[in-house]
Amino acid sequence: MRKVFIDFPQHPAKAADLLPSTIRGAKMPTKILNIDWLEFTAVRRKEIESSFLFTVKESTERSKLFKHVWDIYNIDDQENRFAKMSSDAHVSFIDKGIVICKIDNRFLYHKKRDEYIKFMLTELGLQFKHWGRVDISLDFQRFDNTDLSIKEFLNGVAVCDFIKAGQRNMRPFTELSESFVAENGELFYSGRNVKAVSFGSRKSELYTIMYNKSLEMRTCKRKPYIVEMWEQYGFSPDHDTYRIEFSLKPKKGLVDIETAEFINHKSIDFISTDNIDKLFTTLFSKKFCFAKLEEGKRFSRLEKVHLFDLQDYKCELMDTCDKQDSTNYTKGLINMMYKSIKNFSYQDQQELGQLEYYLSKVLYTYHLTGWFRRKYPDYNLKEYLPQLGQLSIPFPENNN
Repeated sequence: MRKVFIDFPQHPAKAADLLPSTIRGAKMPTKILNIDWLEFTAVRRKEIESSFLFTVKESTERSKLFKHVWDIYNIDDQENRFAKMSSDAHVSFIDKGIVICKIDNRFLYHKKRDEYIKFMLTELGLQFKHWGRVDISLDFQRFDNTDLSIKEFLNGVAVCDFIKAGQRNMRPFTELSESFVAENGELFYSGRNVKAVSFGSRKSELYTIMYNKSLEMRTCKRKPYIVEMWEQYGFSPDHDTYRIEFSLKPKKGLVDIETAEFINHKSIDFISTDNIDKLFTTLFSKKFCFAKLEEGKRFSRLEKVHLFDLQDYKCELMDTCDKQDSTNYTKGLINMMYKSIKNFSYQDQQELGQLEYYLSKVLYTYHLTGWFRRKYPDYNLKEYLPQLGQLSIPFPENNN
């Protein structure tokens, strides 16, 4: 995460109280840089089996190219899978000793990510070969250029008021379809508003997309470790968070645009904090450069659109999150629990208390307490204290 410290909109004191003492009172960065997908190829040097730090289990998942799929858990977290590994190819074009490892999304935001990967390679007898896919993402709620809103930018790209370097054409909006594919770009709409814009093919060496991450997690899967990261660094829950993502399937290294330093994609250190900084700066400067369109002028002479200040920032990783992912199905079950509490008369107060306890525990487990309070503000929700395994007195105010 780059250290671009500018004043963030003031939040209520209750939000600040949730921050660690080392962060509370400091100016919060407006952007968070991280890795959101990590897959690599390695060579197996011995039989696959559990070790001291890692437990290996046969997975229920299947692969078209490999005979076996393994779930790998590290000693610090036996509930959440650390990685998935495919081995023993049954196709002739893949060597029998080759394995494909994909790190689970939760651990990409963990501060011990790189350490865990290196330990896994050593303990499971794997020799790193090269990275297969690396997605680098930048989360933000506004541009550093405060004169331009995110909505204005996306709609400007849609109607070609803003064009990207190397872009020839982008089809204008019509009401006939929800997405439009241009020669090198695609638009995704929600009503008449653009919700995402992408460039390149998902199968190509580089795929770029800018989209509403909050909307994606509301409609698909809510990832509490990402929400906790946003909260810790001062992102407002009242505003959507957007993401610019570069999906790399590197066939060769990259050159840092500022230092001309070569970054080798066949090195395990390709994903180090320093390299991720350099990779993002280079990709953003070269592949996400926009200008205001003026007929008859070449791109180099157009006025550039300033979105971010890319100076002096770094990546930050988080501690383990003990909350679980949730979907709309999870919320549906919570709604049913709430209705059963409100609509039924419980003569046995102990039974009612147990149901209220279970509701609070589920909300805590899935990091949905804030969502529940906003949805049912009049309900007297009690706090779940995991360290005590019991309910506390009711919250005097909404703390999420």
